[in-house]
Amino acid sequence: MAEVLRVGLIDADADIRFGRRMLIDSQEDCKVLFEEETAEGAQARAPEALLDVLVIDHRVRGLDGIQLVGKLIPLYQANNTDVPAIILTGPYFSYELLLSAIAAGASDLVTLDSDSSELLKAIRS
Repeated sequence: MAEVLRVGLIDADADIRFGRRMLIDSQEDCKVLFEEETAEGAQARAPEALLDVLVIDHRVRGLDGIQLVGKLIPLYQANNTDVPAIILTGPYFSYELLLSAIAAGASDLVTLDSDSSELLKAIRS
């Protein structure tokens, strides 16, 4: 059996989290092991969750997604924990958002208007 990617979801919208969890968990090689709706909760719990990939929405309660990425990476490093691949999701594509996400430490940007296969592709890569 192939290795299963451990995925975390950080999104303020419970319906979007539910849909993404259903999509991701339907894949043989992916499993959602962590969910959070607030930036504060994500900072407290995510670095302990042993994740391979973290999907963070740009609209998180407490901070925007880019700020949250910038705060999570040092927390992982302080815990001597491997930083998971981070995918930022957003409502629309813009080069400014893409460049800001990458500068903060995210590896990819997937927008809400993208096909679900784009999110799965980003998680796997």
